[in-house]
Amino acid sequence: MPLKKAAKGRDFVTIADLHELAPEAEIDFEVCIIGSGPAGATIARELAQSRVRVVLLESGGAKRQPQVDALNEIENIGWSRELNQWLLRNRIIGGSSHTWAGRCAPFDSIDFEKREWIPFSGWPFGLDELRPYLLRTLGYVGLGIGADYTDNGFWALANRPLPQPSLNEDLLMPFLWQYSQAHENRFDIMRVGPELIANLPDNARLITNATVVQLNLDLYGNAIQSVEAASLDGRRRTIRARTVVLCAGGIENARLLLCSNKVEQNGIGNRRDLVGRFLMDHPRGIVGTFDVSNSKEILRRFGLYHVSFASRSYRFRHGFRLSPTVQRSEGLLNCAAWLDEDVSEDDPWRAINRIFRGESRSGKDVRAIVANADMLLRGVVDRIVRKRVPACRLASLHFMCMT
Repeated sequence: MPLKKAAKGRDFVTIADLHELAPEAEIDFEVCIIGSGPAGATIARELAQSRVRVVLLESGGAKRQPQVDALNEIENIGWSRELNQWLLRNRIIGGSSHTWAGRCAPFDSIDFEKREWIPFSGWPFGLDELRPYLLRTLGYVGLGIGADYTDNGFWALANRPLPQPSLNEDLLMPFLWQYSQAHENRFDIMRVGPELIANLPDNARLITNATVVQLNLDLYGNAIQSVEAASLDGRRRTIRARTVVLCAGGIENARLLLCSNKVEQNGIGNRRDLVGRFLMDHPRGIVGTFDVSNSKEILRRFGLYHVSFASRSYRFRHGFRLSPTVQRSEGLLNCAAWLDEDVSEDDPWRAINRIFRGESRSGKDVRAIVANADMLLRGVVDRIVRKRVPACRLASLHFMCMT
């Protein structure tokens, strides 16, 4: 069943499927946003108080569709990468917020600098210029506490002493990630799709199952005049807009620019042959493992923490990152490590969550809760008295490092 939402004072449905639109339908807007993930949804909602007429084009719909997933298939050449693209990119309302882990933190200052050992590095702005905009995004991505608590300043916020033993900060610096949280369900991280549907501005229209296939330039190649989108049945529609914003992710943005070559032979913005050559990936791997039966100390040193703010509780994960000194001396990129806990299927907390969400289908979850009543009791004490995230039953425990 297609999603439909009536717009106040409008004569059109604000959420529609591309193939439902009549071929002669006028689709003319001031702003066209390609992609309804975190970036596209945030821009649309930021424009809610304006008179600008906005359209969001989403390649998928409200639910996952195999035919749409197939549009993300890749050919891998070189170092082997994950081929199941659903784990990385999601064509669906809300984009890749469907599969993200919810860990959030701003970049470090060094990430914006020109580094002599990295060709083409350096940005024309720094972290301080971005900070006001980062703070404006907090509500959209489900963060209740600001973006400045990624180092030892966190411990004052949490009203806790500095963990011991301390790190040698000439080599490794403390780092903390804040987990996003859904507004309605504190047991889940933020999923942008439901939030966008519930808060779609009256000046915006969301068109689903609309895969953009071409950006049309004017005759002189100076501006995008319109966008061509196709539905799964092959029907095409042209959307005209004064401003087009690409929010389809690093791979799809570059693909759209490169394949739009009717006027510019090498693709839009690609006269220097650089579009698509600077994809920032984040390879990661295990750098240390621990015995789960003897893991209390490492969990206490690098664990999860709760901080209460504005009547809600937010999770932080503690880890460490490579110091700028080492990056410069060794000619390295930034990287960070955290304690990755592989929770067992018979973990009682996971069983409680499944029952709470109505996903439990057997008596295994009840048995897991009964058999681990002592763990649940200790967890309640940890949560209320020590302000720690309760310990889970683990299948494995290791340090994960991401570059």
